[in-house]
Amino acid sequence: VTGVQTCALPIFSGDAHCEAPQNPIQQTEGWIYTAPPTAPSTPLYRCHTPGLGDHFVSTQVSCGGSQYVDEGLLGYALTTA
Repeated sequence: VTGVQTCALPIFSGDAHCEAPQNPIQQTEGWIYTAPPTAPSTPLYRCHTPGLGDHFVSTQVSCGGSQYVDEGLLGYALTTA
C-alpha cells in the first residue's frame, strides 16, 4: 500500500517525493495498492491533458479519449463487490 499525493506542481503521484525534490507534497489524498489485491479492486491511471497542463485520475487506461495521455498506472483502489 502506498499514498497518493497531490504535489506542488499539479500532479497526483504515488512517489513519496512527488518525483522531484523541488516538487513538495501538498497533501496525501488516500491510499492505494501497488499490486492487485485479493479483494475486488480497480486500476487507477494518471492522465494528462496536453496543452493545458491538467492532470487527473481515471479508471480507464485510455483516460477517456484520444485527447488525453495516459501517464501510467498509479495503483489499485478497493471496490465493493
